[in-house]
Amino acid sequence: MDTEQQLAGVEASSTSVTGRTSAASSDRIVGQSAGMRDVMTAIDRVASQDSAVLIVGEPGTGRSLVARAIHSQSPRNQMPFLAVDCARAGSVEELDGQAQDQGHSDQSASAFYKVSGGTVFLDGIGSIGSAGQVKVLRLIQDKGHDRSGHDRSGQGGRNVNVRIIASADRDLKQAGYFPQELLERFEGATIQLLPLRERPEDIPALAEHFVALFNRELGKNVQKISPEAMQLLQQHRWPGNVREFQSTVRSAMIQASGTELTTSCLPQSLRDSVPPSSNVLSTNTHPSSNAAGPVSGTPTLGEDGFRFDKLQDFVRSMLADGKSDVYRSVIHEIDRHVLFETMKHFRGNQLQAAERLGISRMTLRAKLRSLGMLPTRSKD
Repeated sequence: MDTEQQLAGVEASSTSVTGRTSAASSDRIVGQSAGMRDVMTAIDRVASQDSAVLIVGEPGTGRSLVARAIHSQSPRNQMPFLAVDCARAGSVEELDGQAQDQGHSDQSASAFYKVSGGTVFLDGIGSIGSAGQVKVLRLIQDKGHDRSGHDRSGQGGRNVNVRIIASADRDLKQAGYFPQELLERFEGATIQLLPLRERPEDIPALAEHFVALFNRELGKNVQKISPEAMQLLQQHRWPGNVREFQSTVRSAMIQASGTELTTSCLPQSLRDSVPPSSNVLSTNTHPSSNAAGPVSGTPTLGEDGFRFDKLQDFVRSMLADGKSDVYRSVIHEIDRHVLFETMKHFRGNQLQAAERLGISRMTLRAKLRSLGMLPTRSKD
């Protein structure tokens, strides 16, 4: 599967999951945001090369998934892939062929040899100390080969050749204690993963993906996600990123009893973590009406064309409540009103709406999808 196939999301309604179950896979990379497209481009760029790669991202953002994607698209894809938890004591020493000297078993000492020709993924490289850093640098420099021609497990003459992919939860340069020579090995081959809170437009596609996956796993028949439930999913901050999101959707699917996943299916902790939807521009109804003409309760504009008092009240209330995602919440509300009014004005014609807004139709569709406002039928 190439990256464009992995990247491809659902072109139908963002809340529809009908007929997608068979294509669901837990190891599929899902996302249509600009950030995820950059990641896919980077995977394509580094996969065919044999240089060391560093994947930087918060826990739960899919670092191991990206590492496996690189391996699967590389010339080493028919050889083993070994993931190593660098936080586990002795893990780096075992790979460096020093396990026997450290009192480990022959079986653990031969782990590095068994993956010869393949890829070693050092997950959480930021947790290793100075001694481990030296060993990693040596592995990258020699690709596992001992300079004397013998492998490091002490089994003379059995060469080991691997590609190193590493991950960290932050830029190693910011850590301040990694040697410059090691940092240089990742120059030009570093992939940055955005946290889920910075790409909310990917949430509808992710939700559909996991609903389809758990339909199969749990024997459910959920056909759609209610707009209210989708709004809660998009407004949550997701400190655990995609890993937390997946766990939440699975929990909701267990609770679901019909064909629709509603807010009542979502964990109470998530419902409590998201403040009730506030109308930034006025105290009006939610812009979900399909009416073509003026409707009661649509955003009210003042003489300056904007109700700044309502916006200020909204920001102040979020700050007073200690919310940490003020900017995205405000932009979300503004987008919601602007797009609703524009789509209503052009009676659902996306092409005309995009031209008037000054954005591409693709961008408009992505925004409508992220807001749960993608029409079921377009007139263009």
